[in-house]
Amino acid sequence: MYDELLQVDTGGMWRNARGMSSTELVALADDVAVVATGNTTWIVETVTNQALNKVAEWMIGAGLSLSVRKTEGVILTTKRGYRRPNFSILGSHIEFKERISYLGVELQRVLGFRAHVESAAARAQTTSTALSRLMPNIGGPRQNKRSLLATVVTSKLLYAAPIWGAAMAFNRNVVTLDRPQKTIAIRTIMAYRTVSTAAVLVIAGMIPAHLLSWERCERYKRRHEPESARTKLEIRAETMRKWQAKWANESNSRWTRRLIQDINSWRGRNHGSADFHMTQLLSNHGCFGEYLHRIGKLDAATCVDCQKPVDNAEHVFFVCGRWWKQWRELEVELEEDLSPDNIVRNMLKKRSNWDAVSSFVNLVQSTS
Repeated sequence: MYDELLQVDTGGMWRNARGMSSTELVALADDVAVVATGNTTWIVETVTNQALNKVAEWMIGAGLSLSVRKTEGVILTTKRGYRRPNFSILGSHIEFKERISYLGVELQRVLGFRAHVESAAARAQTTSTALSRLMPNIGGPRQNKRSLLATVVTSKLLYAAPIWGAAMAFNRNVVTLDRPQKTIAIRTIMAYRTVSTAAVLVIAGMIPAHLLSWERCERYKRRHEPESARTKLEIRAETMRKWQAKWANESNSRWTRRLIQDINSWRGRNHGSADFHMTQLLSNHGCFGEYLHRIGKLDAATCVDCQKPVDNAEHVFFVCGRWWKQWRELEVELEEDLSPDNIVRNMLKKRSNWDAVSSFVNLVQSTS
């Protein structure tokens, strides 16, 4: 039946001395939208009312009732001063709103999607907070299961991304999407809340939401290309290049960037998961004198074992003499002189390497 409605002649493209206009019908389930364009109030008013009358006539002829009370409109424009058009259907005036929600997308008068980004982020944050209760920092499901739960948040953030993806050109929209994604990423890798957004997303292997929105926009634009599977791989490769380039210039996560230099290798590994202790090594946020001093939990950042002035992840795992024997045994097992610049690369070589490093990290962190 809706196919017949969509075939109703509402005027289509129309040109006269006053300019160009167009009308189009969009329908899903019991929602029908009349989308009309024009460069003057008179044109928009004329073509819209014509389309509304055509739709009303078809519905009456099909024996359907039209709820005029629920009909609402919004003007999408960048103009500041203009005469508001008068829309009516079946003799009833249609009220204008600053923004309306259509099929889950917030449409705002100022031709931007800031309202939708905020609304999507708020819904995703609610979901992220609820799911976080299922994922304690100590114990609970492993990272792979946590990552599966995290996809629910990503899906809520990216609903209808091809429509509003251009809004990611503005940094404040990027930051808005970052918040709920960071919340769930923190629980995914059992990290401290103080870890930077960039670092926590890399450790969790979660592509930033603004890059995923760009990816979905590109896939939509190129959806009619042959070899769609290849196209998707090409777009994903470009997404990863963008993420890697952004990571290479990240200034707030220097320690994590030193450890995890290649995001593709880290994210594409087939073994190993980040748990509470491993994440402390990777983030430099945890039971370290420097960190605890910075947040006001200790009076000094000194190492309690060797009295060196700075006790951080690099000192604890790579320098402090307390663990020299276990550290040397680890190097012998991995057949490598380990350093912050190569430890992750060696962990990614094979599962036994990851397990050996993980055992050492758990020993150090659970004893400290």
